[in-house]
Amino acid sequence: MSESKTSSAIRKVLTTPVVVRAGEKIRRVPLVAAILMSQAERALEGRDSAAETVLKIASAYGLFDQTEETGKFDLAQLSDGELAVFERLTAKCDYRRRRLQRIRPWRK
Repeated sequence: MSESKTSSAIRKVLTTPVVVRAGEKIRRVPLVAAILMSQAERALEGRDSAAETVLKIASAYGLFDQTEETGKFDLAQLSDGELAVFERLTAKCDYRRRRLQRIRPWRK
């Protein structure tokens, strides 16, 4: 299989719509979005590797990039649900960082 055909096949698989349930709501999202949502939920359950994965993806897509005009993060493109998940993840990371600083004050 050529590289372009392989890329096309991967893109087709990752963008295939799947059904996900969030509480009472059922919606169709691309497979890659469902995987990311699943990782975010695992991160909220305390799985550090999942939190690291989600935050790396967010960083790779420039979510944490500061804009020159405002100097603030641009989170306007997130839905209310995505923003709530992001806030929980960052709060969890902040908590763990503060906890480690109390346990190991020499570590930054």
